[in-house]
Amino acid sequence: MTHLSSGIHRDISDEVYHADTLCDRLTLSSTLARTIISQSPLHAWTAHPRLNPDWEAVEKKTFDIGRAAHRAVLGRGGDYVAIPEDYLASNGAASTKLAKEFIEDSREAGLTPLKEAEVAQIEMMAARARMRMAENGIHLDPEDSEVTVIAEVEGVMCRARIDNA
Repeated sequence: MTHLSSGIHRDISDEVYHADTLCDRLTLSSTLARTIISQSPLHAWTAHPRLNPDWEAVEKKTFDIGRAAHRAVLGRGGDYVAIPEDYLASNGAASTKLAKEFIEDSREAGLTPLKEAEVAQIEMMAARARMRMAENGIHLDPEDSEVTVIAEVEGVMCRARIDNA
């Protein structure tokens, strides 16, 4: 377990951040706070990896796309990889043995596996975002992307992940 003090921290992995192993005590994130408010404390307990001993990470396509988009736009965060087209079933599904093995190996290597068409969409979106930002004088330094902030607020340790500081 990592024991970080209040402040701005770089190079914190997504796994460490989301596992909430940053501090010697639990931290409150905006996601956890929203869950408490919009659902219940029990929902928050169930969704928290340090509180719920049976917690398991959930893999969703929206999470995969979001991770890849963050990486493409911000230049930092978990990388992604295209599943080779010839590994996919004839209907384009990632249901073949080769595709499933590729996906599993990619995830074990810390990569987000996506279909080639999804990668192309993400890269096109990222190019547009960078173009719009440049038009508005915004230039993101990847060293300042995906920054973790820890602060004690009224006795509660809080954490946040800032896209770009």
